[in-house]
Amino acid sequence: MNKNAYLSFFISLTFALGTTFLIGYFSFNYVYDMTEKELIESRIEANKQEALHMARLLAQKLKDGYTQQQVITEFQKSIQYTPTEKGFECMFNHKGVQLCHPDPAKIGQVIDSTNSVVSLMNNEQFKENFESVLQKGKPGGGVRSFLKKKFTEIIYVAPVEGSDLMLAVHANLVYIKNQLRDFREKLLFVFIISGLLMALVIFVFIRFLYIQTQHRNKFLQEEKMPLPESPADSVKPVSAVKPKVAQNRILANQGNKLVPLLTEDVAYAYIEYKLTYLVNHKGDKFTSNLSLEEFMEQLDPHKFFRANRQFIVSIKSVDKVEKYGNSQLRVRVRPEADREIIISKLKMADFKKWLGEQ
Repeated sequence: MNKNAYLSFFISLTFALGTTFLIGYFSFNYVYDMTEKELIESRIEANKQEALHMARLLAQKLKDGYTQQQVITEFQKSIQYTPTEKGFECMFNHKGVQLCHPDPAKIGQVIDSTNSVVSLMNNEQFKENFESVLQKGKPGGGVRSFLKKKFTEIIYVAPVEGSDLMLAVHANLVYIKNQLRDFREKLLFVFIISGLLMALVIFVFIRFLYIQTQHRNKFLQEEKMPLPESPADSVKPVSAVKPKVAQNRILANQGNKLVPLLTEDVAYAYIEYKLTYLVNHKGDKFTSNLSLEEFMEQLDPHKFFRANRQFIVSIKSVDKVEKYGNSQLRVRVRPEADREIIISKLKMADFKKWLGEQ
């Protein structure tokens, strides 16, 4: 792998990892924030439904003839010593007195203005004293923050119709936060794995494009058919070629031997895999260390013609010329070449002029 290939590899990898990091970072935070918000809102809604349902049941007992004290006593028996880690139910009156609680020691405590505040989820800037919420005797709730200790919970209170009782449903926000933390760790693991896979896919795709480009460039360089030529690349007309002294012979290779080969004996020359081959009129094949350009410089331009990037032909070897396609010519030579010799549209006029001079 050359220097350019290493550089391409490094750029591809950096781009893939950078793209993956940016996409993963914003996607992860968005998914986590949305999940946190929806989880808390769904918990508030669950507390609301539970509080309203229990308040209706207790109101029905009052309508059925139960006294308020009987309702309080039965409700306390149903919730006493129940676990409070995740959440619990309790009861207040409009004055803020704790009437029922899973922990009997808290019964009788009074909520005052220095106890806690409740902020609504849809309006976090608005905070209302929890004592005021109870005194209003209306359903409501949100996130309750205690003023004298660092503790928050989700709460919803619902009035019991026909009494001054306020049923409250609590959800421990710390427990919910712990759930979110576990979810965050799992989500982060999924994003890391998916990010690495995404980076791998991006990297493979970039490398594929790079390799395809390299192969295409190599194909164009080694292509047998002549590529479109600009006027600057085309062979100058014979009349414009400056007079020069042509070489009579060239030193060629045949096996392990060096052979002096008369240039007039060369029927045609061609290049294959960057090696120059010379074929004489008898069909014998030789090789040369010269490029086609260097070989052409030693030939008489009246007797030899550069047909295309791959071939030089001698006038003595031209057997016939045929039309090829809409705007090209095909040259048949003797001895027969094992590949086609094509004259492009740009060289056609020069080739005809060259033939006509003979």
